[in-house]
Amino acid sequence: EDKVKELVQKGSIANSLQTEVAAVCVYPEFVCAAKEQIAALGGQMRVATVVNFPSGDGEVEQIKVDTQGALEAGADEIDLVICYKDYLQSGTSSRSCQLVRGAKEVIQQHGRGCLKVILETGELKSSDLIQKAAEDALQHGADFLKTS
Repeated sequence: EDKVKELVQKGSIANSLQTEVAAVCVYPEFVCAAKEQIAALGGQMRVATVVNFPSGDGEVEQIKVDTQGALEAGADEIDLVICYKDYLQSGTSSRSCQLVRGAKEVIQQHGRGCLKVILETGELKSSDLIQKAAEDALQHGADFLKTS
């Protein structure tokens, strides 16, 4: 938790640039600590956290549970790693589409939060695969795309 406090402090207006970053991204187990530290500093930063990280191999129901838990802990943004290995093997990924839809459904039911989909472009490499993954993510509910 000391590392989380340090991260939030660096992102707050108390840093050398005297400007606050938009969000800090922490592991799910540190969402509450990050929210508490932001509140203690009087900041406005959002808290992002990752699900299906780092492998992208999770099952839809588990990702929904993880997303719900992160939102209940106070996360403002969910960063979802897609099943990039599926794209590498077959050029498509129905499982990724299901993950994006499932996470988005939980966010909508929760009433707040945004879904950022991590495409793992460093793994996909091919512009055709990256385009396919990006289109799939956007079509199934991503609010933002992240390259890796």
